[in-house]
Amino acid sequence: MIKVNITKEIFLQDGKDVELTETGIIEAHNEGKTLKEHNYKFDECFTYSLKRCITTVFCILDELDFLYIPINKNFHLNERIMV
Repeated sequence: MIKVNITKEIFLQDGKDVELTETGIIEAHNEGKTLKEHNYKFDECFTYSLKRCITTVFCILDELDFLYIPINKNFHLNERIMV
């Protein structure tokens, strides 16, 4: 299991889920490249159901050429503030 944390930025505005920032997108792609360099392989992925988290997963899987694996989105994984 690998847990990826992208830059801690303000992600809630008035209690609403927001998009991943440009910095976050760049960091997610860089994380994907690093995982690929180290030959990580995945069968499935789990993520929060927040927009920024789903975008992070897509960026990482895109770099790994793993866009075909199942992505399990579950609100129970969300930060406590969103539950």
